[in-house]
Amino acid sequence: MNDATIPDFRSEAEVKDMRPSHSSGLVRRCIYGGAGIAFAMMLAGCGMAPQVHYPSVAADYHDQFPIVLGQGRETLNIFPAYHDGHIDSATQARLTQFINGYRKRGTSGILMQVPRGGAAARAAGLVRRELNEAGGRVRLSTYEGANPNLASPITLSFLRLKASVARSCGNWPSDLASGSSFEGSLNRPYYNYGCSQQQMLAAEVSDPRDLVGPRARTPSDSTMRIMAIEKVRNGVDPGTQWRTGVTNVSQAVQ
Repeated sequence: MNDATIPDFRSEAEVKDMRPSHSSGLVRRCIYGGAGIAFAMMLAGCGMAPQVHYPSVAADYHDQFPIVLGQGRETLNIFPAYHDGHIDSATQARLTQFINGYRKRGTSGILMQVPRGGAAARAAGLVRRELNEAGGRVRLSTYEGANPNLASPITLSFLRLKASVARSCGNWPSDLASGSSFEGSLNRPYYNYGCSQQQMLAAEVSDPRDLVGPRARTPSDSTMRIMAIEKVRNGVDPGTQWRTGVTNVSQAVQ
């Protein structure tokens, strides 16, 4: 019997040497365990909420959109109709209102910009004379109209104290309905909340200093005070009685 037909018999010691050792099994278990931990971490990562960074929003819209005071320009554009050495009544009324505003709130001289040529240029002398009579320091400049076929105005302006909002409105950095985010669950004002109200208040206030503090007290009406005291002395109610006449609807239509 040749060597090719001899069965491959191995001793028990040789078979034991062929079994995997404890150290190699430990290495495999470590490899499998590390892969399992990494896979679990991947699954846990899929369930984690995304990190969303929302813009900073103040709880009070007065802090989000504060009203500030600063120098601003008051401007009036007029298109005077000049005839017989006078300007029209509508222009005169606007000019008078502008002069009254300058006397109350003006903090600089008046800048008068006159177009070259046209009806406005012919009336510029009368407008400037009225401004000088009102006590305004008028600085004159001229400009070229952009289109000769269109009327160019005389522009009057002066600096005054104005109220404005520090930030602009109309910014919507996030979904207001919160359909695609968790922002609605935070229960806080949205970014643009209160901006339009602050803008309107700043534009409508007559004297911006009223936003900082109250006005000084004015003297009381001494005549009304004396009348009220006399009525109390005579036992008469000092209150004001408003009398209104009520007309029956059936009598009014007859």
